Amino acid sequence: MVFGNSEHGLRFWIRQFRKVKNYYWGGPKLPRLEDYPTDKDYIVTDRYSWNHEFSARSENNHVEHCLKVEYFDGVRDVILNYENYINEDNLLIVSLIDAYYGLRVRLFYQLIEEYDIIERWIEVENSSLKPIKIEDIKSASVYLENEKNC
Repeated sequence: MVFGNSEHGLRFWIRQFRKVKNYYWGGPKLPRLEDYPTDKDYIVTDRYSWNHEFSARSENNHVEHCLKVEYFDGVRDVILNYENYINEDNLLIVSLIDAYYGLRVRLFYQLIEEYDIIERWIEVENSSLKPIKIEDIKSASVYLENEKNC
């Protein structure tokens, strides 16, 4: 999935276990899909997963999270998987869901052509009848490469 304008672009992949991975955010928007980075272009370890488009405190994710919750039964692992997306009229909405607990996160990307920016925000929905305590929430967390992990 690629989103953007002629100057800037985003590239997401739905990877194994329905995880949304961010492979490119920036400029310029690349002319061909095959020009965007893939798994082969990054260091991947089994200790953590660094490029979730929206990282949650869970599983083996030890990088900065965007969402940390406590469910009604004391569980604090959030397992967000890709649900679907809508892309129309310069707006991309990516839906993630923790189906077991009924927690849904929607990622919004609004392309504002006149200012050449992509605005990002999130919405969180508890579709269960049980309480979910949000301990920490951020609209994004960006992984920045350095010389040691390029």
